Amino acid sequence: MKGRLTLWAAAVLLTIAVVGGSLRYMDPFPPHRIVLATGQPDGAYDTFGREYQRRLAREGLRVEIRRTAGSLENLERLLRGEADVAFVQGGTYPLVADPGGTLRGMAAVYREPLWIFYRGGPVTDGLASLAGRRIAIGASGSGTEAVTRALLGELGLPTTGSNLLNLPSSEARRLLEEGRIEAAFFVSSYRDANVAALLRRPGVRLPA
Repeated sequence: MKGRLTLWAAAVLLTIAVVGGSLRYMDPFPPHRIVLATGQPDGAYDTFGREYQRRLAREGLRVEIRRTAGSLENLERLLRGEADVAFVQGGTYPLVADPGGTLRGMAAVYREPLWIFYRGGPVTDGLASLAGRRIAIGASGSGTEAVTRALLGELGLPTTGSNLLNLPSSEARRLLEEGRIEAAFFVSSYRDANVAALLRRPGVRLPA
């Protein structure tokens, strides 16, 4: 009888040890808090991030938002463990080094076209007419910057120079409206406040 009790006690202690180890090292429960990397203040990523924050709060999940320059910075933050989830523009993943293949896509949320706004008369010779002009190409570390430089390079246009300005979306919009720059690139949803404002702005055009 004594031997059986000893065996039962050992089994109970072993079970407690296994469960305790699982809870400590395997973290089987859903998290109560995540860090979400979004984008520039008042941009589309930031807007969608705040909406996810509000909805997930109702499910008991606290979402801490980290505002960033955009996609490339978001990918780097994920790789450094500074964010759990991030909004990332499609096609930008190959631009960062992830030798371990640790990053995973969860879902496609919405489409992000490339918007090219400019001032002046109708463009008749494509983007070549923008060569040498003062152009906002997106904030450093953003998907807009990556796409713009790649596009300019494919067209044989300069991808560096003092006329190519790394500006956040809100500042690019403001300077274009004021006529202090001649064109601006945005990769974003039509719901982006800056894109929506420029679509309604007299004197600002999209290439035909």
